[in-house]
Amino acid sequence: MPLTLTVQADCKINTLQRVVDQAALDVQNNPALLRRLLTPEERQTTEKMRALNMGKAIERRVDELIAADPELHGVFPQRQVTYRDGAGEARGYIDWVDNQGAYYDATTLGLEQPHLDRPYGRRLGIAIWRGNGGESWTNSHWG
Repeated sequence: MPLTLTVQADCKINTLQRVVDQAALDVQNNPALLRRLLTPEERQTTEKMRALNMGKAIERRVDELIAADPELHGVFPQRQVTYRDGAGEARGYIDWVDNQGAYYDATTLGLEQPHLDRPYGRRLGIAIWRGNGGESWTNSHWG
């Protein structure tokens, strides 16, 4: 099933949200994929850090899905862009930049505000991943 229907006929944030939803399902339903996407150090972590590392795995899976789809890659061609203020100081990292220069991040449901509080937050589209943050998984998911 293609992840994009027609990006031109759809809002880019909705397209990215579909990709994030697919990536979250892929990671949550496949312990082997989670292990491939995270380093051993990221997998051997405290339960408090599991949601953060789950987010890393989901973002990395989104990157794979975008890279594998020429239409998506054409829409979201840049990844992990450093945002710099007028003085050239690094002020954060933007997950994706689209082909028109708009910014996008993915985050956990309920953690949108810190993203919006960043210097570029007013220009940011946010895709939310919902569901199991990994806190209740057995060690077989993380090992």
